[in-house]
Formats: sequence, structure tokens, C-alpha cells
Amino acid sequence: MKLLVDSFDPAVPIGSLKPHPQNPNRGDVDAIADSIDELGYFGAVLAQIEHDDGSESRTIIAGEHRWRAAQDVGAETIPVLWHRCTDNEAKKVVLGDNRFTRLGVVDDRLVHRLLTELVDDNESLAGTGYDDDDFEDLTVAVEDAMRAASNEWEEEDEPGTEASPHHRTADTVVKVGEVRFIIDRDDYETWYESIRQAVGFNSRDINNEVRRRLGLPVPGAPVDVEEEPVEEGVDE
Repeated sequence: MKLLVDSFDPAVPIGSLKPHPQNPNRGDVDAIADSIDELGYFGAVLAQIEHDDGSESRTIIAGEHRWRAAQDVGAETIPVLWHRCTDNEAKKVVLGDNRFTRLGVVDDRLVHRLLTELVDDNESLAGTGYDDDDFEDLTVAVEDAMRAASNEWEEEDEPGTEASPHHRTADTVVKVGEVRFIIDRDDYETWYESIRQAVGFNSRDINNEVRRRLGLPVPGAPVDVEEEPVEEGVDE
């Protein structure tokens, strides 16, 4: 494996670096600056040492917006990982650093769980990139998605129990087709999360996975047919 880091300097003068002129990404510098104010600066920028012609580069190829945010909060130095690479390799790093993030998928349910834990601990959401309005919007979105996934898989709190908006602790009635059973809410959350990890957030995939785990028929699934062996050489 080729390592990108040739050397590390924890305190490079911030003004001695420059952004890559062809970086296509436009990040939210203000949000990053808020995070630095709340949590401090973490990580380091990746910078090219020199160009193909041997001239000094000092060009940031990953972490430009952290560098800009550090400038905005008044930092004089910044940690830098120095990388000796060709100009074309530098372009590939710039493209990949932005592209790979966008290829990923955000699990809104897990984000909501993390935010809920912070709120329950009376922590502000400063430094997370989310604010209270984002949290409320995400709460609605997650609850809507769970309702949408319950066309076949229905869940409701047992009568006579009370539950908070974000952490319902009551037992839950789960109904899949004609099958109905009661499950502890915490166990239900764990079970549901394992299914989400296995198949994603598509309601049909969730319903089919639940059916598979319960040993129920899955709509559209191939049916195994056992053929009886035919004895050869036997006349009727």
C-alpha cells in the first residue's frame, strides 16, 4: 500500500498554504468554523510538496475548507500532512476526496439517534453541523419513514402505556400479515436496527427481511420444489 504522507508538521503558518485552483467543492466554511469554536480544530490538511517541474507547491489537496475556517477563527498555524505527488495525482486526490464522501449514504435513523442522545443529555447541537430546526425536521422524516415501512409491518404501543416523543419505552405490538406478537420496545429497536443494517431503509426490503426472519413466505421469492426421483429401468 502506498502511503500518502511523506511528513507531518503540526504548526505550518496558515498563510503559507494555498488552495488547489481546480477544487470543484464549495464547502460550508461557516459551519466548520462553528465546529472549531465549539470543539477545537481536529485533523490536518493534506498538501502537495512540489510540482512536476520541481517548483514549490504547498497546495492543499484535501481539507481546503478546514483551512479557510481556521483562518476565519484567527488561527495562525495549522497541522499539515505533506505529500510528494505529481500534479495529476494531486488532481485525483482533489476529485476523490470530494467524490467519495458523496458516494456514501447517510443513515438518517442513526443520525437522529445520536442527536437525540445529545438532546437527552441537555447538550447543545453546536459543532455537529445540525441545529434545532434540523433535528425537528429529521424527527418528522424518520417517523414518517417508519410509518411508511409499516404497510405490512405494523407497530403500536400497548394500550394504557405512555411514551415520550423520541424514546418510547412501552411494549410494541408488531404485526406482519396475519402474524401478531408483542416485543419489548428496546428489543424492537435493536431488532429493527439489525434489519436496517442488513437491507437498508426501503420499506419493501424491510418487510421481506422481517418475513424471512420469521420464516414467513416472501412475496415474489422463488419456491423450492422437491422432485421425486424416478427409478430407471422399471416397467409399469
